[in-house]
Amino acid sequence: MAACIEFLEAFVHQTLFIRSLYPADLFARSTWHGIIVHKARHPDLVDYVRGAIDSLQVGSHGNCMASLRVNINTTPHHNSLPCKHKHCGALHS
Repeated sequence: MAACIEFLEAFVHQTLFIRSLYPADLFARSTWHGIIVHKARHPDLVDYVRGAIDSLQVGSHGNCMASLRVNINTTPHHNSLPCKHKHCGALHS
C-alpha cells in the first residue's frame, strides 16, 4: 500500500506542476524511482496533497486499488496559496 501512496503523491504533485495550477517556483525538482518529478515546496500545498491522499486510505487491505479517477479542476478558486491567475481573487505576489 505504501508504494501506491508514494506513486499517487508523486503523480498529484507532478500534475499540479505540469498543469501550471500554481507558480513553478512553488515546486522543486526531485526524483521518484529514477524519474524526475516536481514536488511542491509550499508547506500548505504539501499538507493539502498529503491530506487528500491520506483520505483515500479507507481500508487496510494492503493492496493497491483497482482504479482511481483523479479530477484536477482547472477553474481557479479562492485558496490561501499564491495563484498565477490574476482574475481568481486569490493571493498574488
